Amino acid sequence: MKFYGEMRIQGSGPLDGARFDALAYALAEIEQTDAAVAEVDLTASLAQGWVTASMIIDQEDLERAVAKLIATVRTAIYPNGDIAGSWKFLAETADLSIRPADRRAGGD
Repeated sequence: MKFYGEMRIQGSGPLDGARFDALAYALAEIEQTDAAVAEVDLTASLAQGWVTASMIIDQEDLERAVAKLIATVRTAIYPNGDIAGSWKFLAETADLSIRPADRRAGGD
């Protein structure tokens, strides 16, 4: 089943264009090599230091889709020289959402 997921993370320290680009490139590489991840997109506020990653995730059920979303974002962070402690994962808040892909905002 396909799910649409969004996850916001908050960076500690400055979030500049280079750091954003590194995360975007790492997510694009995952999208190219992992058939379970598609349509990756990033939005951000460099001034406020947050990034929201969105993607389509192909998994058997909602629980696995949530785990895949979190794992994908975490995996993208490490190649950038970032460590988990330099990003606050907001998975416990409303800043993580996932739903069947046919129910995405905007009617996609």
